[in-house]
Amino acid sequence: MATGLRLEKIKEKWNEFDNIQNNIEALDPSEENLEYRDIFVDTYFEIVAKADLLKKVEIPINVGSNNHGRNSLNSQINNYNYMKVKPPEIPTFGGKFGEWCSFKDHFNSLINSDSDMPKVHKFYHLRSALTGEASLLIQNLKTTEANYDVVWSIINNRYENKRILIQAHTKEIYDLEPVYGKSDSRGC
Repeated sequence: MATGLRLEKIKEKWNEFDNIQNNIEALDPSEENLEYRDIFVDTYFEIVAKADLLKKVEIPINVGSNNHGRNSLNSQINNYNYMKVKPPEIPTFGGKFGEWCSFKDHFNSLINSDSDMPKVHKFYHLRSALTGEASLLIQNLKTTEANYDVVWSIINNRYENKRILIQAHTKEIYDLEPVYGKSDSRGC
């Protein structure tokens, strides 16, 4: 019961931190502020993941010599240790349609396919991977679990436009430099 209440308070504080830190970064986008956010976010998600597990797993009050409940909890918490490890490098996406398919495939395989990862953590990774025009689409949305599906939908609706994707790929093909063979008189 106490774990659930503390977890709710921690999650409430996340929104407060995110708003304040966004304001700080808008006023001073220094590397120090960005690094502070990264450290805080890593610690925050580690604590929330462990608290979620504590909330879900019931440990018998009278454990005595039976440590099964405690061992089960420890093994489940260890499954979340991936959060301590720096996540795989996710390519950035700045809004070029020609890069969308590659970015989407990478992001889906590295982040979206992880069913154990909380959505707010997925949102953090997505926000970190977006640059330029793509980041502007979601800049005003709070980094919350509830907003992740909304944000992923916004990005997909914008860049999963088949007609524009075909045009972008066709343009890239036409923009390729011609290759001249040895028998071609235009070669060296």
